[in-house]
Amino acid sequence: MKIIRNDKLITRNAKISQYILYAALICLVVGIYITFTNNTAEDIGTAYLFLIPSYILVQISITMGNRWSRSPRPDEVVTQSLKGLDNQFTLYIYTTAIPHLLVGPAGVWIIKTYHQSGKIYLDEKKNVLKQKGGGSFITKIFANEGIGNIDRESEVIKAKLNTYFEKQGVTPLPEVNIVNVFISEDVVLDASKYHEVLLTSEKLKDFIRKTAKNTNFPVEEVEKITAQLPEQQ
Repeated sequence: MKIIRNDKLITRNAKISQYILYAALICLVVGIYITFTNNTAEDIGTAYLFLIPSYILVQISITMGNRWSRSPRPDEVVTQSLKGLDNQFTLYIYTTAIPHLLVGPAGVWIIKTYHQSGKIYLDEKKNVLKQKGGGSFITKIFANEGIGNIDRESEVIKAKLNTYFEKQGVTPLPEVNIVNVFISEDVVLDASKYHEVLLTSEKLKDFIRKTAKNTNFPVEEVEKITAQLPEQQ
């Protein structure tokens, strides 16, 4: 498998996430210091000018850290999961309009990654995915552990990729598929009736191989698409 990865972007954003964390800690320490050394309402108000930004910065830092700093990063898990695919496949990591794009005999696939743990199940009445367990209430607030709206995310990221393809001259637009990959070792998926593909990372390669056998996306189409996409950074 060919891998086209934007290492400069990964390194830069990893550093930014660290700087944001340092800023959050400084704001937190200053806010706590003001809170415990002053008793007037005005001083407490000043403390909140540091404590509120520290909370926001922690949120940003954790989100960025999960994506860019903490190893294994999502892109590292995806790369390892697909290891062994032949060179007819190309994996684009942060080199197109989306984080992970796979093009090859299985077609065009957006690989969305989720770090959430616990049980992921389908609420059939509302037709939405929900999470049970996998962290405390506090971690879900401070560490963005909630699963979010997968359907909405898919719509946005697919539209973004199609717009990118149009700008790159990829015409006609190929059919774009989506696979949602949960990379935590402590996740259990119980949503077989969900309308999008949900997998744990260790099952990703087998899924792509089976799809390639059943789809047999023409080599000419693969080459036509990859010719319009970035080469090695």
